[in-house]
Amino acid sequence: MTAEELFSGDGEMAARMRAKDWASTPLGPVDSWPSSLKTIVRILLHSRHPMFLWWGPQLIQFYNDAYVPSFGKGKHPAALGGTGRETWPEIWPIIGPQIDDVMRQGKASWNEDQLVPIFRNGRLEDVYWTYGYSPVFDESGKISGTLVVCTETTSRVQSEKALRQSEDHLRRVVEASGAGTWEVDVVSGQMQADARMTALFRLPEQSGFGFQRALGRVHPDDRERLSGALASALAGETQGRCLVELRLEGSPGADSRWVELRGQVSFDAAGKATRFIGTALDISERKRAEEQLAESERLRGRAERERAEVERLVLMGQMAAGVAHEVNNPLSFVKANLGFLARELDSEVPSLDRTELQSLLRETQQGVLRIQQIVTDLKAFSRAGNVGDEERGVLEEALREASRLVSLRLGAGCQVELELDPALPVVRLSQRHMVQVMVNLLLNAADAVEQAQPTRLPQISVRARRVEEGVHLLVEDNGPGIPPEVLPRLFQPFFTTKPPGKGTGLGLALCWQYIARAGGTLHAENRSEGGARFVLWLPLAGASGA
Repeated sequence: MTAEELFSGDGEMAARMRAKDWASTPLGPVDSWPSSLKTIVRILLHSRHPMFLWWGPQLIQFYNDAYVPSFGKGKHPAALGGTGRETWPEIWPIIGPQIDDVMRQGKASWNEDQLVPIFRNGRLEDVYWTYGYSPVFDESGKISGTLVVCTETTSRVQSEKALRQSEDHLRRVVEASGAGTWEVDVVSGQMQADARMTALFRLPEQSGFGFQRALGRVHPDDRERLSGALASALAGETQGRCLVELRLEGSPGADSRWVELRGQVSFDAAGKATRFIGTALDISERKRAEEQLAESERLRGRAERERAEVERLVLMGQMAAGVAHEVNNPLSFVKANLGFLARELDSEVPSLDRTELQSLLRETQQGVLRIQQIVTDLKAFSRAGNVGDEERGVLEEALREASRLVSLRLGAGCQVELELDPALPVVRLSQRHMVQVMVNLLLNAADAVEQAQPTRLPQISVRARRVEEGVHLLVEDNGPGIPPEVLPRLFQPFFTTKPPGKGTGLGLALCWQYIARAGGTLHAENRSEGGARFVLWLPLAGASGA
């Protein structure tokens, strides 16, 4: 039989064997080989199972394509035709004695998932094998070789080891969590539980009982809810998962315990539930803590409501005092004037002429209007809603009118300096409201400049300029500025820094509300050079607000 006939085939190893110069090996030319060697080599080459052959005293090596992947990189293809001891020095202490047993005594061996580390891929790797060593006989019946039929099981062994480690890790995690575990055979209805689950549900044993027995330990008020959750999971809803918190009936004289029950259903290929596994965790302490927290929140809420009520009453008292003062001043003035007029009517000789009577009447009317304005402010503040699109005001006229109204309050030592862009546009706020806003801001500025220490020449300015889609206004003074702690509350209703009876705390709140209803903005800040600045932006008439 020629080498071409012996090493026939399309595989890599058949081609390498054909190309090998066997005459240079201890085996000599192929045509001189014993027929027993040729036969076993042909069997090896045409097998798809990994096979390896050592032949002769030098243990010359043959192997097939199925064995090549186990070499990795490093030994193949030099191992073909090489000797066993030279090829496998790292494992010869392990396999050498086994080969000797075969070659000398014909003693076959079998090993499953045996760790035999080999040098491959540039390093010594842990490799697991299931393999058998068998004797190969020549024509005279003498043992001339050792045949290895093997399977590398490294991947499976490592996967099983990783699975065991994962299961051990999971077991330790479950133990650390304090949860008990359980499993139900859905077909038979039989249940198994670990020691923690058994103790938690007060079950007599860990297996050999139906799931209904465990269900019977659940508080009657929670059984229907639990049954519904289990039925949904077994029906494949929620991807077969179950999560429910429930109470267990306590032993006589003991409180009920709360349990968090988690479960996962396994389904067969037909979608039928087969297995139900899960955990049970005692959450009684957490539930008690939640109840205590809920009670604390309830008490805190009640305390907050009581505090808010006290603050409301205090606020109402402050507001009432402020409103009373605001109303009392013009009311006293009106009352005095009316009393004087009554005496004049009763007098046979009036002391006032017609001009003086007209002046007294005007003053009385102004007092009545002041009272009416206070009532109007209170009513305006209580109303909700936005400024209508039809509302509009001529800004320049409103600013000049407000400046004139405030000039009497300022006196000769201080005037309002107006710096206005020419032809200011009509804005989306009524002229009456614009005058009211500016009067409030200017009166506040007047109060501020009077408090300046050291005393200096008072300065109040109003600047207005056209910007995109609106008008930008600045009202500035050179007073002491606004305390930082006051700034956040400046526009809150009924908040005032004035002494009790000196103001209602509605002026700036009304200003902010009027501007906001028109779609504009209003805020206050302190100037770097000293004093306060109120910054307003108002949209143009017919434009949408901010």
